[in-house]
Amino acid sequence: MKQCSEALQNLLMEYMQGKRKTWYIADLYTFWLKMDLSYNSGYFNSGTLLLRTGHDVDLTVGGNKYKHETITHGSITDKSGVETTDMEMTILYRPTDKIPELNTTWLEALQGGTFDGAYVSLDRLYSPIPWQYNMPNLSTDYVLKARFFGRMDVDEVKLTQAKLTVKSPTDLLNAQLPRNLVKPSCLNRFCDSMCGLNKADYSHDVTAVAGSAKNAVQIASGYADGYFTQGTMMCTAGANIGVSRSIKTFENNIATPAQPFANAVQEGDTFTFWRGCAKTMVACRAYNNMANFRGFPFLPCQNVLL
Repeated sequence: MKQCSEALQNLLMEYMQGKRKTWYIADLYTFWLKMDLSYNSGYFNSGTLLLRTGHDVDLTVGGNKYKHETITHGSITDKSGVETTDMEMTILYRPTDKIPELNTTWLEALQGGTFDGAYVSLDRLYSPIPWQYNMPNLSTDYVLKARFFGRMDVDEVKLTQAKLTVKSPTDLLNAQLPRNLVKPSCLNRFCDSMCGLNKADYSHDVTAVAGSAKNAVQIASGYADGYFTQGTMMCTAGANIGVSRSIKTFENNIATPAQPFANAVQEGDTFTFWRGCAKTMVACRAYNNMANFRGFPFLPCQNVLL
C-alpha cells in the first residue's frame, strides 16, 4: 500500500468532492548512479544523484531542484508477493544535451555504461497550485513517493533517444541456484565480504599521459606488467567521468579496457585503478589470503577416451 501525507490526502479529497477541477501532476525521477553507491538501512547514502522531472519546466520540491528532461514511462502494475514487475522508460535528448552533474552528454553516458545497473525512483507530484513558468518551492507533502522503484537496464541507445527497462528489486531473487559451484577458481569476488580484503587498500589514483586513447589508458611508470590486469578502472575527471571499465591487460604502463571508452581519453584525465585477482591459488598467495580461498583446484580433469 502506498503511503501519503495528510496534506496530499486532503488535496485528493478536494478533487473527489468536486472542489477542484484541474489536476496539476508531474513525474519526478531520482537516479542513483552506481558510482560510489552504497545502500544502508533502506536508503542510498552515497553515490551520484540525478534529479529530473518530466514536466515542461524545472521544479523545486522540498528545496531540491528537479531539472526538466523529456522522460516518459509506460504503464505501472503493482503485484503482491515476490513477483517481479517492470516499467518501460524512454529518454529523449539531442546529441549535444549534457548532464551537468557528469559533464558529459546523455548519449555518451548511456553508451558508456554510466546508467547500467543504476536505480531509479519514480515519484508523482500533485501540485496544490496551477502551473506557472516560475514555480515556487513546493512541499514534499504533495509527493506520492516511490510510485515505482527498481534497477535499470539500458535496452537500446540511439542518437536522440534511449529505451530502458526498470525492474523491481524482487528481480534480484531470480539468481540461479545453487549459489556456490564446485570449480577450480575461487568463488569469492575480489574484496567482497567472503574474500576479506579491503578494496581501498588496492586502489591507485593515476593520471593519463600522452598516448592515451579510447582503447588504451597510458599512465606514468612505476607499476609492473600485469599489476592491474583483471582489475577495474573508473574515470574521475575528464570526458568519461563516472564510467568504469574492466582492465583486460596492463603492460608497458598501458591499461587496455575490456570495452573502449565512449570518448577519447585525454592527457590529464584522472582515473582510479583497482587491482584484480585471477582467483587462483597463486594469486591468493600473492595477497597472503589463502585462509579465504574458496576454490577447488584439485578437481580431477575430464578424460576423453579416443
